[in-house]
Amino acid sequence: MASLINIKGPDEGSCYAIGESAMVIVGRDGKCDIQILDPRISRQHLQINSVSAGPDHTVSEYRTANGTMVNDRTITDRTPLHDGDSIQIGDTTLLYTTDDSISVEAAIKKARKKAEWKRSTIISS
Repeated sequence: MASLINIKGPDEGSCYAIGESAMVIVGRDGKCDIQILDPRISRQHLQINSVSAGPDHTVSEYRTANGTMVNDRTITDRTPLHDGDSIQIGDTTLLYTTDDSISVEAAIKKARKKAEWKRSTIISS
């Protein structure tokens, strides 16, 4: 079953099951399926949709002021999600995973390791 793990920001360490829902709304509002109390997130910030063919889920945003990034790229259209993708909204980073057995600690470690390739190497002479 797919889930989102909060790996950075307010509510870090929280895990949210997406399950088989056709649509999951993420935002600050208490009426959202997944509520994240980050002041830079809109009341209804994004939606995750189940897809019958192709990738398991897609993500799209509600034209928010602060935008949504998947793997450090700003999205403007419905975007497919793949295991290990990071979704950044406001000051929060969510890890999308399809691994039922992954722990929050392991997910955070996996995300940090994946981001290591971005660091520059300093060679001193």
